[in-house]
Amino acid sequence: MKIAVVSFYAVSNIGDKILTDTVCWMLKKNGHQPSVVDIDARYAFRYSGLCGKIERKIVPYFIKRDTEKRINNYFTSAFRGKDLILFAGGQIINMAISNCSQNIYRITKIAEQMGIPIAYNAVGMAGNAYDGTKGQYLKYALSSQNVISITARERIAEINQFLISKEAPCKATLVSDTAVWCSTCYNIKHDEKARIVGINVISEKSLTPYYNGAIDPIEIYVSIYKILRSIGYDCKFFTNGVPRDMLTVKEILKRLHLRTEGNVLYPSHTMKGSSFVKLLSSMSFIVSSRLHTSICAYSLKIPTVAFSWDDKIQAFYSHISCPERCLDISRLQNHHGYLSTLVSKVMTEGYDEQLYNAHCESIANSLASINKWFL
Repeated sequence: MKIAVVSFYAVSNIGDKILTDTVCWMLKKNGHQPSVVDIDARYAFRYSGLCGKIERKIVPYFIKRDTEKRINNYFTSAFRGKDLILFAGGQIINMAISNCSQNIYRITKIAEQMGIPIAYNAVGMAGNAYDGTKGQYLKYALSSQNVISITARERIAEINQFLISKEAPCKATLVSDTAVWCSTCYNIKHDEKARIVGINVISEKSLTPYYNGAIDPIEIYVSIYKILRSIGYDCKFFTNGVPRDMLTVKEILKRLHLRTEGNVLYPSHTMKGSSFVKLLSSMSFIVSSRLHTSICAYSLKIPTVAFSWDDKIQAFYSHISCPERCLDISRLQNHHGYLSTLVSKVMTEGYDEQLYNAHCESIANSLASINKWFL
C-alpha cells in the first residue's frame, strides 16, 4: 500500500523527525510504501538564494490566491497515486502553529476530492484547539467521512467531545507516541557505562507563559546545574535543535560563568533523528524540557525527570505511571534536597518493564492493523 505520511518533518524540532522516521520504519516493516509530505507545505515555496527566501516571506502576505494555488498543487501532487493519507502524529491539533489547522482542512478537502481515506496516528492536542475558525477547520477534518481511524496520545475525551461530530465515522482511541520505538528503529541502545547527566533546555519564551512569569526560567536551569554538580554529576546542556533554545543555553552559561566548550552538546536543526537518539544514549540521566526528549529517553530506558510546562508532558508521565517525575518548580526553588532525592529515586527505580512493553505494543498493533481499516 502506498501511504502519504503527513508530518512536520521539515521543522527544526528533531522530535518531529524522529516520530516520522519511526512511523515510516514501522510501515515498511508491515510491507507498505511510505512517502513523507510536509504538513507546513513549505516545499510549495522552494526557491533558491536570497531572492527565494524573500519571495517565500512575501507571497503569503501579498499574493494570497497564488499561495493557495501553490499549496493545493503541492498536496495534490504529493497525494496522487496514494492509497492512504496518514498523519504521523505530534501536536498537530494546535492552533498556535501557523497554518497547521488550515492545512489539515486543505488536505481533507483534497482527499475527499481524490477519494483517498485518511488516518490520524497518535496525534497530540495543545490548548483549546476547538475554539474559533481554526477549531472549525479541525472539527471538519476529524469528522470527515474519509477518516477511517483516529488514535491520539492524550486528551481523548476532549478530542471526542469537541472536535469530532456525532455523525463522524469514528472516534479517537488512546495509543502511545510512536517514538517509543525509536531505539529499535535506529538500532541504538543505551550505553550502560554512560556518566553524563544531560540538561535539556527549552527557550524561556516557552516556559514563561506556563508559569505566568512567576519564575525566572534561566535561574531554574542554573539551580538545577548547581544542585547536580554539588552531588557529583558531570552535566552537559543540550537542546532538541530549535535555534531559540540554544540562545537560552547561552544565557544560562553566562550566569554560570561557563564557557560553551565542554559544557554543551550540539544538536542542530539539520541533525538526523538517529544522531539525536545516539546523543541521548550517551547520557546516564536526563533533566528533560521537551516531550520527545522524554519519550526517546524512555525508549532507551534512560531515567528522566521533566519540566511540566505543557499538559502533554504531564500526560506522558502519567501514562507511564511516573507522574512524580514531573518537576515541582516551587519545591525545586525552596528545597535543595528535593531534586537530589528525586534523582536518586528515579535512577534506582527505572521503568515498569511490563508497562513499557504494553506502550510499545499499543502503537505497533495500531499501525499493523492498517489493512483492517479498509474493511
